[in-house]
Amino acid sequence: MEPTFQTTFIPKKPLMETNSNQQNGGVSILVLIATILLVVSVALAGGMYVYRSTVDAKVVDIQKQLEQSSVSFDADLAYTIEDINHRLSVAQDLLTNHVSFSPLLITLGESTLKTIRYTKLNAEQTVGAGALVTIKISGVAKSYDAIALQSDMFAKNRFIRDPMFSNLVPTIDGNISFDLSFTVDPSYVKYSNHITK
Repeated sequence: MEPTFQTTFIPKKPLMETNSNQQNGGVSILVLIATILLVVSVALAGGMYVYRSTVDAKVVDIQKQLEQSSVSFDADLAYTIEDINHRLSVAQDLLTNHVSFSPLLITLGESTLKTIRYTKLNAEQTVGAGALVTIKISGVAKSYDAIALQSDMFAKNRFIRDPMFSNLVPTIDGNISFDLSFTVDPSYVKYSNHITK
């Protein structure tokens, strides 16, 4: 038999042997990492969608609650509360600045001699940092000595400042008419200072 020659030039075996395990192993690790990243990305996207849906639902719920609260809010009640607050503020101011002359009249009664009689009393109060209450009194005394003793008693009183007797005139019945003026610290006649007493 004659030897047969191969008429084709295509080799039946590969010229170089390749390790198919190495090539397939490298590709499969990349595919595995890519698959893991894809799954994680899809899971995160799904989680964010659910979270956003939950937050949107809460926002809508809170908006509904606010609308219900604003509908149930009574404007007349707000006006009434504001009016009461204003009235209480005015009442507090009035009470703080209210003047009561009762303590001054009690002091005058306790420190006035029995030989002195007052016929007229006038009080004026100034406003400002150095505010004072000025008291002007007209009266009748039994004698000049009684007026001098009364002046000494007023000088010893800590609430009466700068007492000054003037216009000493004898009357027909033998008494002496006079005018008296002095000042008092405004805190002494403030009603709020005597409430607790």
